[in-house]
Amino acid sequence: MEPDFYRIIESPATLQPYVRRLMVADCVKPIDMAVTPAPTGYNYLGWIFAGQATITVNSQTMTPVANLLHVSGQIQHQDISVQYHGRLGHIIAECTATGFYQLTGIPGQDVAGYSGPLPPNSTIPVDRFEALCSGVEFLEKSDRSEEHTSELQS
Repeated sequence: MEPDFYRIIESPATLQPYVRRLMVADCVKPIDMAVTPAPTGYNYLGWIFAGQATITVNSQTMTPVANLLHVSGQIQHQDISVQYHGRLGHIIAECTATGFYQLTGIPGQDVAGYSGPLPPNSTIPVDRFEALCSGVEFLEKSDRSEEHTSELQS
């Protein structure tokens, strides 16, 4: 289930070989909500640019650090919940079947059921990283306010 505060954005052309779609939450009004993500069969790269979310996978809790990429691997049989706290700014890239590996150099099975920081063995090549950044530039040019655009740039 996707919380209704996420907007679905078609992946920009530069990201389409790697990213199926982008999901963007930009909630200025504080929220306090728990969500149980459903299995989709895809891996995700996420970036929290404001606020906080706490992720619990099989009783292990982690809080993604703002302004750093985090990974959510395929859900299989894990018990997963996400708790959103206060203001939330979050971009999630739903990777294509091979896109996660192409962007990070990490086989999908290595992050199945994992949710946390981008693993240190990631080999995001410069051109793939630039493609990811092009997606962020696309978001900055979409219908976001100047206030929130400046948050993305900082």
